[in-house]
Amino acid sequence: MDLARPLAATKVNDATPLSGMSTKTDPPRDGVAASLVHAHRSHVIGVLHGFDRLRLQGTLRSLYHPEVMVYYLRRAGVLWKDFKTFATGLTDRVRQAAVQLAQTHRRPVIYLPGRSTSKEEVARHVAARDRLTAGLVAVLSCVEPCRTWFARGNRATQKLELKLQWGKCLHLYFYFVHEQLGWLHLRLQTWFPCSLSNSTADSGFTEVHKRSRNQVVIGPARSCIQCPTT
Repeated sequence: MDLARPLAATKVNDATPLSGMSTKTDPPRDGVAASLVHAHRSHVIGVLHGFDRLRLQGTLRSLYHPEVMVYYLRRAGVLWKDFKTFATGLTDRVRQAAVQLAQTHRRPVIYLPGRSTSKEEVARHVAARDRLTAGLVAVLSCVEPCRTWFARGNRATQKLELKLQWGKCLHLYFYFVHEQLGWLHLRLQTWFPCSLSNSTADSGFTEVHKRSRNQVVIGPARSCIQCPTT
């Protein structure tokens, strides 16, 4: 993984830095940060530099290959003509599991009719309204573009074939407040191959350490990096 700006920290006094935080002796280059550190030098143990939003994306990568998908469906006993029924059945199970999770934790399931609505703002509003400090906040759902499988007819062969194409399907967003990572969410595609991404947001990790350690930390500049994984 190539990072344009690797995580680092600047040590400004002899206090013990946060666990796992590397140190440098160079002062902050930003004028505002440098002034703030200088003014509160006796209380600041270090300055964190790095990305404040981390996104991990996971997929069943093999199911993006036609040969593997064909093998999988054959092993599952699914005929091409029955693929839509098989896929929608899986989608229904995923959606039902999400609703059950929300009901178990007594949290709302909210459908958003348009992509223009900020899902994070909706979730933060719910968290503030219900005074949540930890755990599941809400499950949001909306229709968004995705890469998924379709059973399409081939005019030349007069047979059905599986095609991986762009389409639209329901996506589920699970928003949490984690005791160590802070504010985060999981995004789940409900159609095959059901990709999943996990994102931390708005310096949640830094905020948690500020609260739990009662220490002053100058948080990172806003930026984002996506790390695909399997």
